[in-house]
Amino acid sequence: MTMIAAWLLASFACWDNDPATPCPASPAANARYTALAMLGGKPAPPGVAPDSACVLAERPKKDGGSNTSKCLEALRWRKKLDEEELKGVTCEKTAFLAHTWWDGPMVRVVAMFLRSFRATQHAQCAKLVVWTPGDGTERSTERGRALVEQVEAMSGAPVVFQTLHMEAAAGAMAKGTLFEEYVTNAVLAHDWSTTKPGDKKEGTRHFSDFFQLFVLWRYGGVYFDADQVLLRDLYPLWGLNFEYQWSFIPEKFNNAVQGLGRGEGEALIRHGGKLKGLGCCKGWGNTLWTAKVVKGLGNTYGLPCTAWDPFWLRMDGHHTGEMTRPSLNFPEPVNRNWLFQAQYDVVKDWYDGAFGIHWHGGAGGAGGGDANAWLPTVKDGSYFDHWEQIYS
Repeated sequence: MTMIAAWLLASFACWDNDPATPCPASPAANARYTALAMLGGKPAPPGVAPDSACVLAERPKKDGGSNTSKCLEALRWRKKLDEEELKGVTCEKTAFLAHTWWDGPMVRVVAMFLRSFRATQHAQCAKLVVWTPGDGTERSTERGRALVEQVEAMSGAPVVFQTLHMEAAAGAMAKGTLFEEYVTNAVLAHDWSTTKPGDKKEGTRHFSDFFQLFVLWRYGGVYFDADQVLLRDLYPLWGLNFEYQWSFIPEKFNNAVQGLGRGEGEALIRHGGKLKGLGCCKGWGNTLWTAKVVKGLGNTYGLPCTAWDPFWLRMDGHHTGEMTRPSLNFPEPVNRNWLFQAQYDVVKDWYDGAFGIHWHGGAGGAGGGDANAWLPTVKDGSYFDHWEQIYS
């Protein structure tokens, strides 16, 4: 038996690393995306022929520029295979455990992320845990409660809210792990109360960068920042350690989406001495940027930027303008939060092939959209308005 044949026939565990519960994603499905691995992360494994479609499509101007349509094309034909294969997938227990963190009352854009998860992910195999800093904080306003009830009324993949009692649960979760000292000295020492969505104070704004590694170490799975819209099932990525490339830069990954196995990534977590710090939790995001690639500690596949964030290639100004639908020159002037304004009917299916859209909730302000990007102005007929209607 050849090496690749043996690899394809082997059953393997999803991110929880439990060999008793084989991952229902086929190795062939994984291989479709490890073949697209970008240069900054792990290369395609033995027996998987690399596909340079996205490597050549996400480049700086000096190397020819970025042409997102080429990468979207490579993603679209894979999507068809994924969807056909997914028809036969069943689960006896959760195979795709996802996590996010939200501090404060629920808002429209975060509810959109939760709705998109319910609508696009496998109803039997996937579950999203929304971690919050206090009992019922997501329902602490009339609007927040109504939005949560809308999410809970949907059918589809389950979304559950889990309070992380900082005075108790975090310490208990960290006990006996490499996080124990840090959580005791830095995390538990902070006031986590908040009444604002996307609070900017220390301990809330930066907590998600730390918490994603903490919760993935504890449980495994995929961590999502809350400023996203999911467009299709992540089935072919189940079990992979991955992030996506930051624009055209192979030296950086974007940790807005991160898949990591339970108990993995110790070298990454210890990088930069963050666990010895007394303040929570500045710098964890930058630590991930440098450690994943520059220090070679990630043991992670870098997926194409186009798979999550195609418009960022426009934001960085390294596109060629040679798009099939539409040109990356749209919109003008460039705006980070354009999906709340651009009319869906004008540039329909622009993102077809991408797994999701990371719209950069922290990217508001001058030149970037609304000053509070968690409460943007949403125009009727915009992409966001369209998704709200179909994810209901």
